[in-house]
Amino acid sequence: MQARRLFANRNAILYIVFSAAASLFLLALVQRKGHLSGISASTIAETLTGTPHAVTEQEHGYELLTHVPNSTDVGVNDPYEGYKWHSESRLRLLTACLARGDCHPNQVSIAIFSTFHCQWGYYDGYHGGEGVWCVGMMRALERQGFTVLHGGDNNWKYMYHLHRQFGDMIKVIISEPGEEQRHGTFDMYKKRPDFPLGIPAWKYFNFQYYPTGWSTVVGRAWVVCAEPRISGHWNVTVQDDGIAWVSTGAQEFHAYTDPESSDFTYLGYDMNPDPEEIHIVPWEERPYRVYIMAKYAHYFHNGDQMVYDTDFYQRAYDELKDEFPGFEFVAGIVDQRSEEDKQKWGPMPPPVVHNLGKLNATEFDAEFSKARLMLGMGAPTLSPSPYRSLAYAVPFANPHKLRDGGTNENDRSWSFVQHDSLERVPEPYVYQVQAFNYTSFVDTIRKAMVAPIEPCRFERMRHSVTGRRLSDFVNHDWKGEAAKMLELRKEGKDKQGGPSGDFEL
Repeated sequence: MQARRLFANRNAILYIVFSAAASLFLLALVQRKGHLSGISASTIAETLTGTPHAVTEQEHGYELLTHVPNSTDVGVNDPYEGYKWHSESRLRLLTACLARGDCHPNQVSIAIFSTFHCQWGYYDGYHGGEGVWCVGMMRALERQGFTVLHGGDNNWKYMYHLHRQFGDMIKVIISEPGEEQRHGTFDMYKKRPDFPLGIPAWKYFNFQYYPTGWSTVVGRAWVVCAEPRISGHWNVTVQDDGIAWVSTGAQEFHAYTDPESSDFTYLGYDMNPDPEEIHIVPWEERPYRVYIMAKYAHYFHNGDQMVYDTDFYQRAYDELKDEFPGFEFVAGIVDQRSEEDKQKWGPMPPPVVHNLGKLNATEFDAEFSKARLMLGMGAPTLSPSPYRSLAYAVPFANPHKLRDGGTNENDRSWSFVQHDSLERVPEPYVYQVQAFNYTSFVDTIRKAMVAPIEPCRFERMRHSVTGRRLSDFVNHDWKGEAAKMLELRKEGKDKQGGPSGDFEL
């Protein structure tokens, strides 16, 4: 086993040395001549990056060798392989700095992201919660100099290929279990007695947007999530910058590995755009508008997540239109329902709602930022949109359902809430609306129409705070934590990994 380990380490070192040597050799030639045996610097750049790259003969050779392709121009022949071009360009940066001896302190620490939503968010501009979260994490680490590699849609075969070359430098892998028939599974490539060169289980963190789900074979702390647990009361403080900052107690990194208090690891994401980049529409210039947070028509009758009777909109409009001249419901909705649902539920959104149709991200910002309230519809849960709404000084109506005997004042008696991370933010920033209660529905709208708020942001979503939390996560001694877990498991004091919770360090 020791011989195999030495052989693997030798291979990694040889890869780095030969890659760096080749890079520096070509670099010198490009810098001196701009061509090699009649091949132009532009052709060399195309060969090294895998993408067309127009350059002048005088362009710095280092930029050619370490060029990172744009997400839109990689993998022209196979758009689903673009992540490999990205990762290999990052590795050229790493090998070059290792050869020169001037790497950023964080550059030798590698984090791999490999999930469907990461791939979709980074390369195809998916702005749903999972995409926003994953891209936010990657950018937060890159801003701090970490080497961030992409592993496609749970491509464990490719991640194993990377790990065999840069094993000790790879600190964390954020992914999902994978599928055997596609790109393999974590179980196929994890380290075990009969596969000693596999990926250690303590490096694998399960990508789980919601703070729910299951443990990995190591423990619950090896599940990472986008939202924190709800605890205590939250403070809102309007600071000198004119922004209402919400402190939730979830700012710092914590690894809850103790069996008695084990929990998922909250990583979160930062809020974009920056405050200075946001145009806040003055309150007095806004119409009496309620923006309905829904992209799809079926959200108006979405099974267990349905929260309002469909006649609430017309009733509220009829009640409020004289009190608030020009009052309107606005949404950007597409109807992808089946013919059966269209027949059963009728036109959606209801006719009283002004539907703008499908909106891109810029159009969405422009339309909801003119509203005096963003109305949650029960779905999607834990969406980033309410955070964005608050940042634009538009309050959010957060619907909830009560258990039998529950009360609106006791959120622990609620059976469902659309955005539980916002259930303790006070009015007038966030309004808690009781589902299927017309009085709660219309009174919330009435209050919001005359209650301006400051732009509202969360301390845990500051760039600096998110960056620090992610840096601490990557640099944490996860192997040491896993070793403790393994000992406790052998002593019968921990069962987080289930009946087969054994693993190799």
